[in-house]
Amino acid sequence: MVSIISVRPLRGTTQPHVVHFNRKDQWIVKFKNNPLGNRTLVNEYVVAQLARMLQLPIPSFRVVNLPKEVIKKNRILRRNHFESGNQFCMALIQRGSPLIIDEHEKMVHGLVNRQDLAYMIVFDQWIGNSDRTKRNIIFQTISRGKFKLYLIDHGNCFPKGRKWTINSLKKQSKKPVAKSVHKLYQKFYCNPDLLYQFMNTIIALPNEVIYSIVSSIPNDWEVTEKEKRALVKHLIRRKRVLPSIIKMFIETAMGCCKTN
Repeated sequence: MVSIISVRPLRGTTQPHVVHFNRKDQWIVKFKNNPLGNRTLVNEYVVAQLARMLQLPIPSFRVVNLPKEVIKKNRILRRNHFESGNQFCMALIQRGSPLIIDEHEKMVHGLVNRQDLAYMIVFDQWIGNSDRTKRNIIFQTISRGKFKLYLIDHGNCFPKGRKWTINSLKKQSKKPVAKSVHKLYQKFYCNPDLLYQFMNTIIALPNEVIYSIVSSIPNDWEVTEKEKRALVKHLIRRKRVLPSIIKMFIETAMGCCKTN
């Protein structure tokens, strides 16, 4: 059975906590019955699975089932009224630094995976991520002057984010998302070729893979079969309109670049 060695709270509207389980690693855990609801866990899980299939830089993650007695035994978890069952866990990145544009632009020059800046842009357009803020990218120090980019916090993806419904999934904006972190790519590289390259990678992702990922959402996160089918259809439809979205992104957010 899973046991907990230590728990400490983190800042965040979902009340995430750093949990040290009975293994050496520490995990950032988002719990059932957090203030923003179980859809946050659903979104984190689906997006993490998609990111892993596409070989994007995302921390290790897993789903951990915590029985009621384990939560009751811990004063911090009990005080927050978290529910027992499956929880979404993402590995804590040590020596990470949040990307603050005006302070850490120099880190971009030392990125060992700089192409992932471009891939991040395309991925965010596909999943409808309107929350790629400076806090939702981590630079992990690899060595002196060398950093690795990681993507985190995907609880607010898809139409209506953590409040998505079957009806909201049918209504998708075709306007590109262009946050300040996306514009880093324009500032430092301004090369649309990598955007188109990764766009084709997403389009080529088999629909069966998307279906398998969505179907594996834990049952106690309360997503109905109809809702799962609606989410699969949304992601497939989104692949079809991705070329026009990327083209628009290049023409607007990356005005310095020429389109194909």
